[in-house]
Amino acid sequence: MRAVRAHRLAEAYLVRVLGYGWHEAHETADRLGEVADETLVARMEAHAGYPQRCPHGEPIPRADGTIDVPKDVPLDTLAAGSTGKISRVRVRDSERLQYLELKGVLPGKAYRVESRAPFEGPMRLALPTGECVLGQELTRVIWVEVDESS
Repeated sequence: MRAVRAHRLAEAYLVRVLGYGWHEAHETADRLGEVADETLVARMEAHAGYPQRCPHGEPIPRADGTIDVPKDVPLDTLAAGSTGKISRVRVRDSERLQYLELKGVLPGKAYRVESRAPFEGPMRLALPTGECVLGQELTRVIWVEVDESS
């Protein structure tokens, strides 16, 4: 849990403080997390503003090893009409992350599933930045919190 905490805080620090893109922080955070002692981890946490989640939306364990587990599901499991907010993006490939950012598919953003093609076809989402269509490869790695009313 310590390694996960160091890695996710390093990602948050790199993005929030040093200006890295969310698509380029993972590999550097891997290396930084391997050598970070508790003092460095605590300082990264403070300078990043005590983030609760990494830039990809994964929860950051607390110093005592506890972690909040999100109540989220993969986007590809939802039907048309579902609404909520994007919780996590569970892919680290730079090209996919850049594409999702361009489309406005980011943790914390609201969504509505406008339509879904049958037989594992693409989904059309309404986002604050507009609409986008995503194939199953991407909808499987986007995890969302669903509004209870939808």
